[in-house]
Amino acid sequence: MTNVRRPSQPWTNLGCSPRDLCVTLGNAVRQGRDSLATGGVDRQVVAMLIDRHKVGPFLAHLIASSPPRHIAPGIEDLIAAAATRQTAIANRCLDGFAIVADHFAYAGVPVVMLKGPAIGERLFGGAANRGYWDLDILVHEHHRQTAGELLEGLGFRRTSSVLFSERLSALFSHGFDYETCDLKVDLHWCLSRSPGIRIDTSAMMQRAVRFNVGGRETIILAPEDELVFELISMFADIQRGRLRLQAFVDLFAMLRQLPRIEWRGFFDRRGAEGCEGACRGVLGVFLATLAAESEFPALAAALGPLPSFEESLELLASGSGNGRAKLWAARRMSVSPFRYAAWWVVSLPFRTAASHPLLRGCAPPRKPG
Repeated sequence: MTNVRRPSQPWTNLGCSPRDLCVTLGNAVRQGRDSLATGGVDRQVVAMLIDRHKVGPFLAHLIASSPPRHIAPGIEDLIAAAATRQTAIANRCLDGFAIVADHFAYAGVPVVMLKGPAIGERLFGGAANRGYWDLDILVHEHHRQTAGELLEGLGFRRTSSVLFSERLSALFSHGFDYETCDLKVDLHWCLSRSPGIRIDTSAMMQRAVRFNVGGRETIILAPEDELVFELISMFADIQRGRLRLQAFVDLFAMLRQLPRIEWRGFFDRRGAEGCEGACRGVLGVFLATLAAESEFPALAAALGPLPSFEESLELLASGSGNGRAKLWAARRMSVSPFRYAAWWVVSLPFRTAASHPLLRGCAPPRKPG
């Protein structure tokens, strides 16, 4: 029986308005800690930002250096408790990564740390300053089977189910999940299996850089590749109705800390990879949701007309059963709607087996391939 926490749906049964979540977070990322120094910040909104959207560690980091004079009653305790929980999770992930990375290195399998502690350290100054529940790693696709076997040799169990064989299921999935009693690892071998997206993961791994994460020299994605990975992940989450607002916090920090981006060149490179429409779509929703156009004027100009706040909010909160998000995504793919629909139908059983909560833990014994 695993003790790894299962995240709740981010937009349902909140006890508050999704609009208030977005407005409160937008104020926090734009105005900093002073946005919390007001009686107008609702405790339930902060509780949902922490519980459903993973932003508690960011809020704690925001107020740690110079707390505002007054925070609404109860909110400071919520934030402090979230920071304490995240510290324990970060320590568990860092300890687990050290074991996994050493084991992989001994077997000659290069591994890159994704998201989680890497983004916390690089963007927010500490592995525990960003919200996450698990550890994400990237390997070359030709090392997929070996990496899975290595994890199983360390006591991990694959919880992503497969149809027929791992090799066939891997054609429709970008990763499998593995768990022990206290740690979940997402093993990635590509960024996306969506039709038309042609991102060279091996080239990304070659461009990866060394960075100190939690006191250990660790291989992480180069800044622009990290941005692309974030955008593609967000694109997939929006389609599924599962985007968490922590992703917008990450994106805001990435754009602030990256060297000056020449957006025409950036989008040209994404066009060659078949994901320009996806990246443009996510960036537009991001700017509109956080009212951040004035923070990134060059990006806003490169994107052209943006969706309204209401359109973005409706898209984010539409839920996994609503076709609105899937239609939004289909219009931004580099392939025809017919090809996208065909891929979606054919791949659905494999993607559902790999990720559906009701099927998790039902994975059959490993078969060769």
